[in-house]
Amino acid sequence: MRAPRPRVTRALAALAVASSLMACAPAAPLFAGARTTPARRGDGLVGGAVRVPLGALRRSEQPDTTESDLLALAGRGGASPVATTRVGLSDSLDLGLTVAGGGANLALRLTVPLDDAGAGALLFGVAPGVRWSGAEGLDGVGFDGDVYALISRSVSGIYEAWAGLRAGMLAAAGALERPGLTPLDASALGVRAGAVVGLALGLKTFSGMLELAADYERYAGEVGGRRAAASGFSLTPAFALRVRL
Repeated sequence: MRAPRPRVTRALAALAVASSLMACAPAAPLFAGARTTPARRGDGLVGGAVRVPLGALRRSEQPDTTESDLLALAGRGGASPVATTRVGLSDSLDLGLTVAGGGANLALRLTVPLDDAGAGALLFGVAPGVRWSGAEGLDGVGFDGDVYALISRSVSGIYEAWAGLRAGMLAAAGALERPGLTPLDASALGVRAGAVVGLALGLKTFSGMLELAADYERYAGEVGGRRAAASGFSLTPAFALRVRL
């Protein structure tokens, strides 16, 4: 197999960076597929995701509250473009860069086959990342990370399905600005845990992918010396087109 052409790889990386300029809300779909990218092959994915806060988490986003300021730093709901590029390091290991909303992560993934045919597999991943705030009047940056474990299945190389669990953490800090007022220091710590299911349909080169994540999230921190906390559930539906080179 030939290695991905440098010109194509650079184009995919540029697309990932460009998509971040339109960032709205943090949403980092896994788009796992049935297995890691094959050795000496490359994947490019372009799509979008929508983070939908529910219940108490949605109510905490009401404007002009300390909880709303906290979530402006930790991440609000909304739609965001997603771009991913991956390279197969071996037949069971790959490395990927994802830009999704106001953040980016590097993911190292491992496939463990469950049968001799390779149709079923366990997929493990770790994805440290960075976030930057796109909210008006807020200058902030954060660091986060996800770990996940999935079970997947491929049928004739046309259908792919995956499901599993993921967990993550976030630490962020910044300054909240209001017209005519002194900027307020803000900080946030957060955790999340939930489930992911996905489906892909296509051929060896092109595939359409759909994914849904359901997470419980909890954030706590300070805004201008005032303590704040917010927690609740969120849904993140996502879609992408995958091209394998």
